[in-house]
Amino acid sequence: MPSTTGHKEVPAKVNAWVDSGVAPLVEALSLFKNVVTLDSCEGTESEGAYVYFKCWGSSKRPCAHETCEFMIWLSSVLRSQPNPCSDYRLRLEWMASDEPMANITTYRNNVSAIAAKLSLLAADVTHQTSWFECDKVDTMPRNSTTCQDHQL
Repeated sequence: MPSTTGHKEVPAKVNAWVDSGVAPLVEALSLFKNVVTLDSCEGTESEGAYVYFKCWGSSKRPCAHETCEFMIWLSSVLRSQPNPCSDYRLRLEWMASDEPMANITTYRNNVSAIAAKLSLLAADVTHQTSWFECDKVDTMPRNSTTCQDHQL
């Protein structure tokens, strides 16, 4: 995807410093093809740990359709697992952007169990190809230069 500098941008899986209490969940989500984690926090005892992420479509850019499809799939498979974990929340948020950010929130003591389930699901390659076929949503690059150029 071209940026405002004319350079091609691509998603890259990188090592990043994250709170230790949410690291397994960040790592598990990063196992899914085209899922890019954006923000995370392990929370407190009374507040949940969370991870924000987006999905990239086949056009190699954030894709609202693919993020929504992934969340629908994720909610159905998490519910259908043996001994489903009921202490989590999945959300889509649009915040002054064309693409939604997905969010998974859970209590810290559930992070490992949910991360383990996600890791097993990510290892099943047959599920990976069904979400990432999107070129339908026209989105713009979202690097810092682009955001500066499009401020109100």
